[in-house]
Amino acid sequence: MTDMVTPIVGCLTDQNANVRYAAAESLYNVVRVARQHIFLVFEELFSALTVLITDPDNHVRVGAGMLDTTMKEVLKECSCSLELCLLIAVIRPKLTTTNCTVQVLLVSWLSLLQSIPSLELVPVLTEILDPLMNILSSKHSEVIKEADALLVSLLESCHHDAEAVDSLSLTPVLLQHAQSDNLSAQYMSLSWLNELLALGGRSLLPYAAPILAASLPCIEEASSSNKTKDVAKKVSGKVMTLLVAEDDDQTTGGANKAVTEAPVDLQSIVVELLKHLRGDHDECKFLILRWLGYLMQLFPSMMQGELERICRALLPVLRDRSDVVVSRVLVLMSTLAVAPKGDLPLESGDSPPHLDHVLELLMEAFGSDRQLLDERGQLILRQLCVLLSPTQVFVRISKLLQKGIKTQNADFHNMMAHTMATILITSKELFPMRLQLRKLETKEWCDVFESLFKCWCHNPFSVILLCLLSQNYEQSAQLVALLGDGEVTVDFLVEVDKLVQLLESPIFTYLRLDLLKGDDSSDALLETLYGLLMILPQSSSYTKLATRLSNLPSPQLKKPTLRRPPNQIDFDELIKYFKSLHEKKREDKLVALVAELRSLANNGDLLQEQQGHSLAS
Repeated sequence: MTDMVTPIVGCLTDQNANVRYAAAESLYNVVRVARQHIFLVFEELFSALTVLITDPDNHVRVGAGMLDTTMKEVLKECSCSLELCLLIAVIRPKLTTTNCTVQVLLVSWLSLLQSIPSLELVPVLTEILDPLMNILSSKHSEVIKEADALLVSLLESCHHDAEAVDSLSLTPVLLQHAQSDNLSAQYMSLSWLNELLALGGRSLLPYAAPILAASLPCIEEASSSNKTKDVAKKVSGKVMTLLVAEDDDQTTGGANKAVTEAPVDLQSIVVELLKHLRGDHDECKFLILRWLGYLMQLFPSMMQGELERICRALLPVLRDRSDVVVSRVLVLMSTLAVAPKGDLPLESGDSPPHLDHVLELLMEAFGSDRQLLDERGQLILRQLCVLLSPTQVFVRISKLLQKGIKTQNADFHNMMAHTMATILITSKELFPMRLQLRKLETKEWCDVFESLFKCWCHNPFSVILLCLLSQNYEQSAQLVALLGDGEVTVDFLVEVDKLVQLLESPIFTYLRLDLLKGDDSSDALLETLYGLLMILPQSSSYTKLATRLSNLPSPQLKKPTLRRPPNQIDFDELIKYFKSLHEKKREDKLVALVAELRSLANNGDLLQEQQGHSLAS
């Protein structure tokens, strides 16, 4: 056969089209007569076919088509006696071609092999999957259609012949194509990954992070089709399911070798998830936040080292335009705050182990991004109070701000005090805390009051509100009297106006009723309100407060003095702290003003000196 075929093949490169056609016809006749013996020279014949199919002469191409059809007929006849690996060894090297005509020919041959039960291609997928995926990047729709159909057929065969599928070897190939720019290759690769995750199970866990790296961009990219996004979500979900199964084995002490030999690389998974957290696609963010929550739940000990990285990555997402995204970020942050340290369980009533650190990072974010505090501060703190203990949140923030008083500027402390006071007074979620602060019956709540007082001293009106809320009217009167020592600015008057408006709200109904008691406490409350009235300029708030005070009953109706039971708060020390803090602020302002004036004076002297030199020259 070799002696017969080789001379004919040599004529295929002849310049004369008639000679090439005659050679094609001769090969056709040889195949038609020799039948099964052609496989002795299959490599030469198949190479000749790939040359003839691209011949510029139409007659030669027709002859090539007849040769192709006959060779396929013989293949079907002899399929039971053929070895697939020998055929693939001939076809595989040619799959790298970029000629669309040859690509169609090669795909048709592979499709034929796939259709013959004894020659199914699943065992040789590792050799042909990569070039087939490359063919999907062709610019010719016919080639893409044929390759797509073959890959779908192969995928179905994998499902029915799972034992023959080498998932570990195929996964890296699919990951490469899932991250290509070609949408067809993306979708097909993800579809294959989805199937392989079901077949390979936990053996594919070492590829968890790369699989997420391939699937997450397909969810967030606008160019991805809906079907691509759907299959990418399925892929992500299956990886998550494998992690759950793997965790069950660990917690029950299972001796699964896959777990021992291929531990979960949580760090790589977390890094990959956080890369896509700051994108514009909300659905992708929800998926990532769900992922991180699952990891915290499944691997509390293993995730200890990732808490800092996760928390810092979550902070920028608090600026997101979507309130839903921000709320879900805060849910995860609260999960981080209560995550146990080591293997120690969290006892009821204990302070969350990581609460201080989470709040410290949050304060850093507020301090560096004042817009975040202005626009999202109240939402963030209210949500944290709902998710965690509001008392713990307020006390820990107060102590953190006190600790950082030398490194953070007064404006930031002022804004934080104002934000916290507004939340405490207006938020319905904090009603139990307001109730306890009104009573101050225990040492614990007295300590809470003192902590808030010292923190809120940076904003006089916040600390006055705290005293009014807790019915410490004598102290509120002292604080109002001290307001006259400070600088009266427009912002100052606006704050007084807002305070009076708050006092007219339903929350302070009990305070207005306290005016009727006719005892020493009501006298102190009257002194507080009249002090605010004297500070206010003529405005609607002034009129409201003046009208209310003018409608009080006659002083002759004053009742015998009823003193409130003493509490354990050292108010003299707190008032002294308030005075010293504001004296220090006034001194700092004066020093800054003097420095600014000196700088302006020095600049003026320098300018005059320069002008003098100019005139002299």
